[in-house]
Amino acid sequence: MTPRVAPWLVWLVGCRAPAATPAKTLPTPQELCAHLAALQGATSDEACVETLDQWRAESPAHYACAAPCMRVATTSEAAQACLTSCPRSDPGSADLDAEATRDLGRIHAASVAAYAHDERFCPSSPAPVPAALAAASTKYATKPEDWAAPTWKCLEFTLEGAITHQYEYTWNGLSGPEARYEATARRRLSDGRTRTFRLQGLVTKVGQVVREDLTMADE
Repeated sequence: MTPRVAPWLVWLVGCRAPAATPAKTLPTPQELCAHLAALQGATSDEACVETLDQWRAESPAHYACAAPCMRVATTSEAAQACLTSCPRSDPGSADLDAEATRDLGRIHAASVAAYAHDERFCPSSPAPVPAALAAASTKYATKPEDWAAPTWKCLEFTLEGAITHQYEYTWNGLSGPEARYEATARRRLSDGRTRTFRLQGLVTKVGQVVREDLTMADE
């Protein structure tokens, strides 16, 4: 009988996380594969054991969290839920988060300056930079033409070399108390989700530009 490809196995193959401190007593990959195969009415195979061996070596903290849960799962769907409920982290995540918030702070300062000069924010970006979001743990090599749009010229915002985030800027086209802008920085996480930092600014009734909100969401 040819075993079906389990959702949890596909999830693992496409989503690897960095190493951390392992737990001491856990089901072995062989034991776990046997149980998961039984859930599908199949037999365990070497590909499953090899994948779980690599998962345990590369991401022992995630294995330590998810493996015991998967060992007692009664359906393949429940086993997959164990994977997604356990936290995963990206290498250098805190530094990358700080990088995103720092860059958005630069954009806010430039938006304040632009409004003070012309009583309008900078024009919306015609497309994000880069146009396509890079894969997790990869960077995009910027080019001068990436920052040639009026948006980035107005904001005097450029980044040289390889960057991790994708940047975008929008203005609602209004002036006065109804004027507002939104700047975003996005990057792909190792679990396939996108982490988005969103900074919003608005004009108060007395004509002052203030930061309304800075949020982070993983979707």
